[in-house]
Amino acid sequence: MELTKIRGLEELYEIELLKVMDNINDLKTESKKTRTIKIEISLTPKDEDRELLDIRVKTSSKLESNRAVIDTVYQKNGKITEIPKGEPFPFGGNKITSFGGVKWLIENLLKKLKKWASRILLKLTELFIRTSL
Repeated sequence: MELTKIRGLEELYEIELLKVMDNINDLKTESKKTRTIKIEISLTPKDEDRELLDIRVKTSSKLESNRAVIDTVYQKNGKITEIPKGEPFPFGGNKITSFGGVKWLIENLLKKLKKWASRILLKLTELFIRTSL
């Protein structure tokens, strides 16, 4: 018997394949880990002559779990707070090891980009005015 003749097999496979592809595209999972689709086909005779068989199809997938999330907080006098804005590393470190530090870095880069964009736009405007006179 051809596998394509087993009713429901393709649909069950497609469902598991979608789960696996979603997991592969999920940035919270490790990129190079193997995902597995398992197809189990069970055959059970229905009568004493063993001419009729029940075919049971079961699919499952082994997905990669989400990465552990690590954040850094600031503790002072027994109180835990988030990393204060403008002070990404109150511990004296210089590495971005937390979402708070990354967020601070992105916010500050965007501020600098806006300043640079404003300066560039001003210089281009001045240049345009000079050349058009």
